[in-house]
Amino acid sequence: MAECQMITHEIVRGDTLYRLAQKYRTTVPLILLANPGVDPYNLQEGMRLKICKGNLFPEKPSADEIQMMSDMNKAMLQYAGWLKLYLVSLSQSAARQRDVAQRAEQAAGNVVDIFALFYPDAMITKLRDLFVRKYTLELMSYANAVNNRDTMAAEDFEERVSNHAEKIAALLAQYNRYYDEDRLEEWLEQAPEVMEKIVVAAAGGDTVAEFAGFDKLDQWAAALGMYFSDGLRKEFYRQG
Repeated sequence: MAECQMITHEIVRGDTLYRLAQKYRTTVPLILLANPGVDPYNLQEGMRLKICKGNLFPEKPSADEIQMMSDMNKAMLQYAGWLKLYLVSLSQSAARQRDVAQRAEQAAGNVVDIFALFYPDAMITKLRDLFVRKYTLELMSYANAVNNRDTMAAEDFEERVSNHAEKIAALLAQYNRYYDEDRLEEWLEQAPEVMEKIVVAAAGGDTVAEFAGFDKLDQWAAALGMYFSDGLRKEFYRQG
């Protein structure tokens, strides 16, 4: 590992590990590594942290970086998996639908948990509310309305999903310079269309189109997960 200048930073009001990583051109994981036992969500004024200032990053990805990328990819694919199971559950009992919906919410929360390793509590609280409690729930409600052929409800839920996608994209772009707000919004708005095609195919007994839709949802989740992890990698591991 390259040599660096180790300094001591005294926490002041408003400090977060994310901001300190930006200020000293290092990463949140490296700050935590140098300060074992520190609770990143409970920084107290006057607390002293050791920080490796101006760290020179290795050319090859670190083990921590690779793990983050793997975790994000896994979390997003699991999220897509539970969304697919929810679509299947639309032909089953209401209790089954509720159980699967809860698991889909948990999967969405697992995605947010990865972001929570890097960003302050206030941002994560907003992201969790938008992505888990709003975007994901409205997405499933939209699919349910399409399945029930309730056009008015489907249009209403689709608009809500779009609004949540816009807010999620804006929030992530605000905290990460490598996230493009328009691109993220467009990406997040693709999910309803893919899910609608799956629902319609299933209702019409077109298993070929249904399975093709499942593949499309997996591809959507994998691409979005890669974009998420790439932004985190550039912001926290490959700062220039």
